[in-house]
Amino acid sequence: MKNGNNTVEFSSSSSIANAVSSSASLKKSVEDWLKKPKNERSNTILVTLNDDKNLSRAINNATIFKPEISNGYFTGYLYDKYDFKFQWFDDLETFQANTGAVVLQNTGFIENYNIIIPIKIKL
Repeated sequence: MKNGNNTVEFSSSSSIANAVSSSASLKKSVEDWLKKPKNERSNTILVTLNDDKNLSRAINNATIFKPEISNGYFTGYLYDKYDFKFQWFDDLETFQANTGAVVLQNTGFIENYNIIIPIKIKL
């Protein structure tokens, strides 16, 4: 659902929320956060999911805010700015798509926007 100010918020039942919550990279970031003593845990968690092919390597340098543990679940909200940066991919199709998106972005044919995705991981 688009929320103005170039922000798209996904529902907790959306397929993207389920895919992000199932990401091995995300789970690793959360596990690392959970290993820290409670008094050393920050209110945000930095994550990079661009190595996750299941998410089409679409989420880079994201932040989980409002991380909480309740009733056996880790919950929070993943924030990312959906934008494109030139980078090399071993997969030629992904490389070409990314390069094309960078060109479209830099020439103003596509706009960047913010995404917010609720996450929920069973502990």
